[in-house]
Amino acid sequence: MSILIASSDVGNNNDNLVVTNSGTIESSAEIFTISNTYILQSASVWLRRLGNPSGNLDLAIESISGTPGSSGVPTNTVLDSTNGVNVLAFATSYTLYNFNFGGGSGNGITLTPGNYALVVRGDGFTGLGANLIEASSAGSDVLAGANLANRASSWTANGSDDLNFYIYASNMVTTQTQTGKLRVTVTTDKTQA
Repeated sequence: MSILIASSDVGNNNDNLVVTNSGTIESSAEIFTISNTYILQSASVWLRRLGNPSGNLDLAIESISGTPGSSGVPTNTVLDSTNGVNVLAFATSYTLYNFNFGGGSGNGITLTPGNYALVVRGDGFTGLGANLIEASSAGSDVLAGANLANRASSWTANGSDDLNFYIYASNMVTTQTQTGKLRVTVTTDKTQA
């Protein structure tokens, strides 16, 4: 069982964000904040394919600059990434797709409290004209302290919209100190005998 650590999904698919390297937007990202330490596992986004683009699409977690909720944008410093999926595998109607971090293993990095970007990006992806991938956004600002960002030649923040997404962790890590002693507790979804 996974722990949901960040999400924004209004239950419908508004505003199509084009993910292509030949259109107006090359990548889309959601800037988000976490207040605990988690071991990253996976993320899900709503995607659809138009035409027959080629290449792979994956998700990445990146550090950010700016202020979440208004001016936050990815720094292009990748902290972890998912498995790449051939874009021809995507349906032509919006479908929620899950991607595993740690290069597809589902064993991602440990995220400490802070601000991050979930980036939907092409990997060797080419979309020309009507051949592209669309990611779904909420069409409005539905997640406080978060914002959408899009990249054409550079990143631009959009504080009035959010990507429809879910981010999951496998564990939450907490630490406690008592009279100079450190105790680390890992909360998992597995029962130990």
